[in-house]
Amino acid sequence: MRITVNGKLGKGVLPKDVALYIIAQITASGATGYFVEYAGEVFENMTMEGRMTVCNMSIESGARGGMIAPDEKTFNYVKGKDKAPKGEAWDTALAYWKTLKTDADAKFDYELTFNGADIEPQITYGTNPGLGTGITRKIPKASEVKDGEASYKKSLAYMDFQEDEEIIGKKIDYVFLGSCTNGRIEDFRAFASIVKGKES
Repeated sequence: MRITVNGKLGKGVLPKDVALYIIAQITASGATGYFVEYAGEVFENMTMEGRMTVCNMSIESGARGGMIAPDEKTFNYVKGKDKAPKGEAWDTALAYWKTLKTDADAKFDYELTFNGADIEPQITYGTNPGLGTGITRKIPKASEVKDGEASYKKSLAYMDFQEDEEIIGKKIDYVFLGSCTNGRIEDFRAFASIVKGKES
């Protein structure tokens, strides 16, 4: 499967939002049996940490794995690391790594394309990553959900939410910031910049 996302991401949209947006579009089982290649401007412009987040979250849509073709950003990230080849071995490895990209005429079993401008910060209103939406949107109605009505209704009951409710303005009970589902150092830095100097 190839998932292409082109265009420019809006303010506050992070790699995890991109992954959650994709999962919400295809459901938490939408990539079952596939290995996903992510392509397009959005992934090309991501940091290596962001790319790792997206690829690792492929499992959340049922995929066997995810990949993004190596490029100069990849090579610069690896170069100089403890386990990276050195000297001539680096040149040999680099020449080989540059061949590890999809042929221009490659055929995929399944292709999807999204526009990065359509993605906003995501929030899940249910109990799996497929039950998510943009933070400014309302919780969808059962008829609009792709993940199955029974699972949807059970999730809403557990979360004490209702169909067609606003998400913004809901009381937050707890905030947990951690590495679960690929929280990375850049996420911690972003969070720290928001709460710096504030007290509860």
